[in-house]
Amino acid sequence: MQYLCLPMEVYFLLYICCGFVAQPNQNVIVILHLKRETNMSINIRFRKTSKGLFNSYIDIYSKGQRQYFYPDIIVTDDYSQPLKDRQGNTKKDASGKPIYPKVKPEDKEKMKSLERLKLEKEVDLANNRLGFGKSGKKVFLHEHFNRIAKEKPKTKLYSQLAKRLEEYIGNHFALQEFDEYRIKGFFSFMRKRGCKESSIQTFYYMLIAGLQIAVREKIIAVNPKVYLSKMDKPSCEETKRAFLTLEELKKLKATPFPHRNKQAGEAFLFACLTGLRISDLTERKHSEIIEGVLGYRQKKSSREFHYLPLNKQAQEIVERQPRQEASDRIFWKLPNNPSYFNAYFQKWADDAKIDKHVTWHVARHTHATILLTLGTDVYTVSKILGHSSINITQRYAKVITKVKREAVDRIPDLEEITNLTEAV
Repeated sequence: MQYLCLPMEVYFLLYICCGFVAQPNQNVIVILHLKRETNMSINIRFRKTSKGLFNSYIDIYSKGQRQYFYPDIIVTDDYSQPLKDRQGNTKKDASGKPIYPKVKPEDKEKMKSLERLKLEKEVDLANNRLGFGKSGKKVFLHEHFNRIAKEKPKTKLYSQLAKRLEEYIGNHFALQEFDEYRIKGFFSFMRKRGCKESSIQTFYYMLIAGLQIAVREKIIAVNPKVYLSKMDKPSCEETKRAFLTLEELKKLKATPFPHRNKQAGEAFLFACLTGLRISDLTERKHSEIIEGVLGYRQKKSSREFHYLPLNKQAQEIVERQPRQEASDRIFWKLPNNPSYFNAYFQKWADDAKIDKHVTWHVARHTHATILLTLGTDVYTVSKILGHSSINITQRYAKVITKVKREAVDRIPDLEEITNLTEAV
């Protein structure tokens, strides 16, 4: 087989004219012969909007199935319909072919984009990347995500995502027709609804995870996320992570907790010393501690069993808690909704003259930053916190200023540098 290296436009032309297409594979361009399907059609179509403009879409038909791709390109005329005379008859040229409207100057670049998109979809269809004939039946988008939500009841975001998708696109939209343009449209829909960028980013991760499940189940051939550029994906500025310094933690411990349920204050200090999430903290039992090591399975990710060494102060807090034989939970006095105490944590911090917003999760941030400040390496901190990736832990490292300050302070005095140079 002969290998060629040609511009992408040439490959599209070869496919349209000759019936074969070029596909890149590990930096080698291989020309693959492909049969044009007789029962396949790809057309650019338009729908009139309420403002008198025309919204474009790509209509794809193959093997008795149909898909629509919406590129969000709006033009001023319907260029897919031939011109009509006054009697309503189709206008034809001398050879008998229909005459179509001439593309207006303001629509020329848009029509070029649509033609290129059409060619791309023809290549995708020829290479079986559009999912036709994969599952044998149409699966609706909202049904797919509702099913995932039932299979993963602990992950409530899937049910929320299914609800948002139904609001965005309805309950009769096929999963096979959900492409990268619909994904971008979903982001725009969420932004118009006033959704924060961080929430949109979370829904994006859930969305692509659900689409990947569809790929594994052979409902679709390719996850449309691969067609999204970096600029298309939602991103948000990293939020400032609140934490307590060692000095502030000492001040907080020396200040009385402003609520009759003193166990909540003890639980907060325990979280600062261990880095436990509140969801894990409320479930911990005395029987899980063996020789000063807490063994448990994280609620957020229950794949691995996690072993957490407890220092002397953390063990003393555990020993101070009254036992409840029925449940054996360490902090059994905490209510079902522990976030109730966030307001009291804030008052506690105010009483201790700490000018910071304090919540349950600040305890976890505090543990991570204290370990890093004391010189613990990022990998060890990652294992203690139970992070799935060290990249997550590195976010905490960004808030540490002690090491940065020491590095800057190591720069010698400029006069000393000058004197040293003169001496040489």
